[in-house]
Amino acid sequence: MVRHFRKTDTLARLCSIDAGVLINPSTDVSARRVRSSTRQTRILKNQAKLDSLMAELEQIKAYEKVLRKGQEQNIKKYNRKEISDLKLEDLVVFQKKLENLQDDLKKKRVELEASLSL
Repeated sequence: MVRHFRKTDTLARLCSIDAGVLINPSTDVSARRVRSSTRQTRILKNQAKLDSLMAELEQIKAYEKVLRKGQEQNIKKYNRKEISDLKLEDLVVFQKKLENLQDDLKKKRVELEASLSL
């Protein structure tokens, strides 16, 4: 009987698996122990995975908090408003500024291309 447990233990270590001995006497006590042990092993592995995921989630939440704080500081620093907080008139002015910048960039690009072709 002890020989079976040693062989099972050796097999489990060599193959990196959970192994157990099933003995089927009329009381069936050994089989219940093995099932219970296997179930406990699975529970412990799943708990470890869950703990790892929870720790990762906490890191992500902390990073998100840092990003939001940085965004708020930039908004305050440059006296900017969220786009969703702007009025229609402010958006029209903003659009005009963007169009003017786009025109300026096009002119500079043309000038650069002309100077490079010389």
